[in-house]
Amino acid sequence: MNNIVYVYRTFFKSVYVYQDGSETHSRESLPAIFKTLNSKTFVKSGRYIINIECIHKVRKKEITLNNGVLLKLSKKNFDTVRWAVHRYYHDRLH
Repeated sequence: MNNIVYVYRTFFKSVYVYQDGSETHSRESLPAIFKTLNSKTFVKSGRYIINIECIHKVRKKEITLNNGVLLKLSKKNFDTVRWAVHRYYHDRLH
């Protein structure tokens, strides 16, 4: 089983992107997918569900993932992801 790097929404489908670069398509909505993942390692922001463990770099409203994908986010969504990453690693240490 490959690990999910991120999930994004297109017109009428959701696309799962895995670490090896493969993709799977689904008709589920992002909130439904987020509920089924039910893990603290994922954060939902805008049209993306991102695996926090697969984030390589966070800077200036851009997130670079381990597989080289660059996601550009709005200020609000970027702040959501940034604080989720902070809380994830802070809670992990304690």
